[in-house]
Amino acid sequence: MKTIGHIGIILLIIGAMSGVTYILETIHPITLTHDALEPDYYLKNSKLYFKDAELERSKGELALGIISLEKIRAEADTETNDLLSPSLKDLKLVYNLLPDKVDSVEQLTTPCIEVLLALTYMQIITAEELVKAEELSKAHKAIDFAKEHVKTALQMSEGDRRESEVMIYSEMNDITSDPSMSTEYVLSKIQKIKEATRKLEVSFFH
Repeated sequence: MKTIGHIGIILLIIGAMSGVTYILETIHPITLTHDALEPDYYLKNSKLYFKDAELERSKGELALGIISLEKIRAEADTETNDLLSPSLKDLKLVYNLLPDKVDSVEQLTTPCIEVLLALTYMQIITAEELVKAEELSKAHKAIDFAKEHVKTALQMSEGDRRESEVMIYSEMNDITSDPSMSTEYVLSKIQKIKEATRKLEVSFFH
């Protein structure tokens, strides 16, 4: 009887923990948790190991990045999923080519940047919804995470695209550094950021 009682208590605890997890995820979607930044960490590491000619370790970090991206994609809306899927597919192709058939660091970083721009767009969509709901502190948090994605992309980028990334970062920084901005002005800036991010992300496929 004691064993049955202990099992019941364990099941009750598991049930309670599952309920807490569900509540936390409802209150704090993945775009507002540090899980949203996991891919940045792994993608940066993959590049660093590749440049150090530690190709197996580079592939291992890329695998972890892909896992973290799949977790994010599972919670993404249809629009963001459509944007993230092509870049994630390209990233998986590079993963399959490692360690022997990736000839340059650019071959690795290009799909990484594509993914980071898609994640940026995902955060901006979240921020836009939160601004419309007048939850400005959460909106700023979503934008802060978007800024981190752009910062990581800048660390991987070269050439003309860097200028666009700097502009996107600057627009986001304007929003988070000035809490006195009107809702209408913030939304107009967000629209500009969305358009610039879309345009830049699409440029990788042409």
